[in-house]
Amino acid sequence: MEFEDLTIPEVLEQIRHLSDDNIQQYYDHLVPIERAPTPEFWRTLDNRNDATLARWLCLLACVASGFSIIPFEFQLTATIALLSGKDSLVDVGTGYGKTWCMILPALLRLNRITLVISPLKQLQVNQVLQFKKFGIRTISINEDAPNDDALSKAATQSLSFNPSNSAPTTVTVHDSQEFSAITEASCL
Repeated sequence: MEFEDLTIPEVLEQIRHLSDDNIQQYYDHLVPIERAPTPEFWRTLDNRNDATLARWLCLLACVASGFSIIPFEFQLTATIALLSGKDSLVDVGTGYGKTWCMILPALLRLNRITLVISPLKQLQVNQVLQFKKFGIRTISINEDAPNDDALSKAATQSLSFNPSNSAPTTVTVHDSQEFSAITEASCL
């Protein structure tokens, strides 16, 4: 598979359809060893499928970011848990990349919806910008959004929702919702 003369969305689509063997081959070719997860990380993975998934996620992030981002091990661990149907709690400081734990599943599964619950409008704005930067269709619903049923029916992949009292109290999400993320413990 050649990636020359292809747009980033076209390359991402090809990566999503790689076989397990090809994922390993392209990972070895495209992900710089000095920025790749450590050998210790690979030993912590439960099975070959998790290792393949981690390489797949590294490839998607690397290409989507223009080869500037390789996920940190905590991002891969959290994303693998989410994709395996498990809960995941990420407790790291501001600016460490928690949003990538929400972006990675959305990059992998374009036909699914990720619901992100954020308490602050500025955090929503930043998250929407990050998701859109990587080609993920995203909208934000808060008290500034019109109370319009069309918002919840929009062709979107990620919803950033503010649970404040003045925001809509009900958000209808299609059957294609796969992931939910709460960005602050105060939203629980």
